[in-house]
Amino acid sequence: MINPLIFWLTVSVVTTLFVYSYLIKPNIYFRIAEHLFIGVTAAVTLVFTMQTLWRNILEPIPRGNWVNLIPVILSIFLFLPYLAKVTNIKSLSRFNQIPMALVVAGAFAITARTAVDASFYTQITATVNAFATRDAVLLFNAIVGLVAVFTTVSYFIYTKEHKGILKTPSWVGRLVIMIYFGWTFGSVAATRMTLITGTVFSVIDSLQAIFKLLLQALGQ
Repeated sequence: MINPLIFWLTVSVVTTLFVYSYLIKPNIYFRIAEHLFIGVTAAVTLVFTMQTLWRNILEPIPRGNWVNLIPVILSIFLFLPYLAKVTNIKSLSRFNQIPMALVVAGAFAITARTAVDASFYTQITATVNAFATRDAVLLFNAIVGLVAVFTTVSYFIYTKEHKGILKTPSWVGRLVIMIYFGWTFGSVAATRMTLITGTVFSVIDSLQAIFKLLLQALGQ
């Protein structure tokens, strides 16, 4: 009998090699891995969706939790435009706006609150507190950050030509933007190289584990 661990390690190594074979040229092996990924993802999504429906809808409603019917009704409203095309009842498509408005408003509220707290309040508080410290490094970082913010903003002033008082700040702001873009590109490239290196070591470790398990099985 095949050891399940050997089987899954082999599948992991083979599918990884299939995916990276696309670097040579498009081939059938990459398409096999692509279809496997899409199929497994669809299957897992379907299973989790059914589990969510069972836990939140099918199981609580018979127990008297009728509030759980509200998301069911709103979900049905999302599909009414398709029903309106089939039945030629155009008024049905208007109900689609209710759940869409709730989703957009809720997402905007959550995102706005998080963005304001993380991007504005926290940063401003940290900068102000840094000016009150006696640590020279923190004070220097606060000054550099403050200068970078104001010069970057001055670069995006389009209502006035970048001459005179705006010439130097806008030039510094452009330099800050270029440094940021370069740092971002370097970070992304380094992250991708780290992922590739991790994948290579994972394949090597999996092959070593497969050979060890095979030798153990043959020894028995």
